[in-house]
Amino acid sequence: MKRYKSFFVILGVFVVLTGWLITFSELATGNNRTGEDGALSQEKVKANKITDPLDLIPGKAAVFQHYLIPEILQSKLGKEVIKAIGEKPIAEFEKSFGVPIADLKTITVVIPDLDVNTFKFQIIYSTMKPYDREKVKKLFVIGKQPIKAENTDPDWIVVNRQSSLHFRDANTFVFLSTGYKKEYLSFKRESGPTDELIQKAKKGTPAVAYLSLATLGDEVKKQLPLQLKPFLPLLELKQGKMTLELGEKLNFLAELQTDTAKQSREMELSFKLLIRLAESQITEAKANITKVLKEKQETPEKVNNTLELVEKSEKLLKKIQFSQKENQLKIEFQTSTDSFPAKNIVLALTDGVSGVRGGAEDAQRTNNAKQIMLAMHNYNSAYNKFPAGAICGKKGKRLLSWRVAILPYIEQQKLYESFKLDEPWDSENNKKLLLMMPNVFALPSEDSTKGKTHFRVFVGKSGTSKLGFDYLQGRKINEFVDGTSNTIALVEAKEAIEWTKPEELSLAEDQDPKSLLLLYHNRYLIGMFDGSVRMISDKVSKKTLLDALTIDDGMVLGNDFE
Repeated sequence: MKRYKSFFVILGVFVVLTGWLITFSELATGNNRTGEDGALSQEKVKANKITDPLDLIPGKAAVFQHYLIPEILQSKLGKEVIKAIGEKPIAEFEKSFGVPIADLKTITVVIPDLDVNTFKFQIIYSTMKPYDREKVKKLFVIGKQPIKAENTDPDWIVVNRQSSLHFRDANTFVFLSTGYKKEYLSFKRESGPTDELIQKAKKGTPAVAYLSLATLGDEVKKQLPLQLKPFLPLLELKQGKMTLELGEKLNFLAELQTDTAKQSREMELSFKLLIRLAESQITEAKANITKVLKEKQETPEKVNNTLELVEKSEKLLKKIQFSQKENQLKIEFQTSTDSFPAKNIVLALTDGVSGVRGGAEDAQRTNNAKQIMLAMHNYNSAYNKFPAGAICGKKGKRLLSWRVAILPYIEQQKLYESFKLDEPWDSENNKKLLLMMPNVFALPSEDSTKGKTHFRVFVGKSGTSKLGFDYLQGRKINEFVDGTSNTIALVEAKEAIEWTKPEELSLAEDQDPKSLLLLYHNRYLIGMFDGSVRMISDKVSKKTLLDALTIDDGMVLGNDFE
């Protein structure tokens, strides 16, 4: 699938450049929870008594979007999207968001200007039924308690240094940047370019959007990469108004205004160039999809969805019409709801988000494993041997895990000193430290405060050959006859254990090591004794894995160790 993803990049760029899809989920930049908002810390603040979200929209703004949620959800297109997403993801979203989708009335986004140095925004949510404040608060205040300045209005939550949450009334709440708060509190509506769209929104148009690049500095334009210079005319947009009407037909209209007729003509050429690029990518994508189908490299469902998305997108591009008059450019298309690739886009995005999330998790897992392997090597530098599988008492009783022994080498000296090394892991003192497990031992998807880890090692023997660790004695470099780059030191085990517990993995006679490993995102994560970390395929054979686990069997690793 990677071979034709560039098509979706081009298509995505086209959508973004028309100003229709401006994501606002990233507006809450940063999560620095130090400091307080001075505007709220000294006095109670009351926002104006405006009740209609659309009356909070300034006449002049860089970005304005308004979505009438019931109209969108009840349209044929909306129902198709909801069906494509599925009940379970929607239920999960509603649980985290705190407001059922069916209760949402409008979502309104405002960005007053495009000054990146003083980024301002407000997102207004209105509901048809009173919302639950505590559930909404959990959405915006992630992980920690919100900052609460003294003497503030209880309707305000200072989320972090950059943003706040305001409960305007029982059916409206606003998420806004600290930099916009003063304007928000003293807001008085003045007429401007957004007036026409606001009136359309009040009359029930499901989606309207306004975009102006007038506040975009010339420096940004000068820094545009050379390959994007042909699209420089798109940045000459003075203002753009967009509407989307839903019914049996989907009607999209964008009215884009520049300062001069010449700029308008150049903008049209840039858009048409984007379309030509998209069409060329479609041709390449269709060829690649045909090849994938022949080779059966991926599941038919994914491939067929992608093919349908490509074909519908190709037809949609041909429906786009341009009309240019003086300094105004109109872009419009009309299509039946069935021909719009909403379902395919949802499925593609779901795959994409899942892939991005999985990639981020894999990167974090790999980084954690690298830190552990580095700690083992630093331990070896200090003691001329790797840590033993356990910290043992005088009579050889296993007391604590090797994970405790390497704490000083993962910047956890104070935690290390809190342990009583001559007492077992579950003694009164040591058991209290279970919930203080360092994040480096946790999976990205799991809570480190639960005190359990999947990072474990193999101890003992496989037949007559030694495995990487012994409970009583740490291995020395010269013991690795097969070489440290060919010997597994660390794995993610299928079964998680208390991180301080000295209980590692051992192999029964004729046991396949894969039965003990965690298959995560279709691969096994392992750390080698040379300090490297890799992901290996679940197709790796039992023999190859056994050869990689032993330190002195003299066997060369199979080609399936990849």
